Amino acid sequence: TLAENAKKANTATAGNSDGAGRAARDPREMAKVMDANKGGIDVIYQRALRQNATLQGKFVVNIVIEPDGRISSVTIVSSELNDPDIETKIVNRIKTIKFPPSNVDKTNLNYRFDFLPQ
Repeated sequence: TLAENAKKANTATAGNSDGAGRAARDPREMAKVMDANKGGIDVIYQRALRQNATLQGKFVVNIVIEPDGRISSVTIVSSELNDPDIETKIVNRIKTIKFPPSNVDKTNLNYRFDFLPQ
């Protein structure tokens, strides 16, 4: 499934320029939040398949999660979709995800989606 494939290559690192030195977010917590939001992202992909039945491939984004749980940036690291419109829609949907506030550093999460027609 989309979530199972996504978990295989996801990494998170903490990084904060203020030197606070707090820990990174729990990877299990981040996976849980991303899993809870996979349906909304999959809807975008399924709609795109109606227009292009051959649309598939890996899609990797870097997500910056602030300590308050909001996403401050989403950057496409790589994409095999070759469809800028769908890529933009997915990035915009990811930006709406909210993580629980936590006493952690700003966290960078590299998250991979494997989009495959079913």
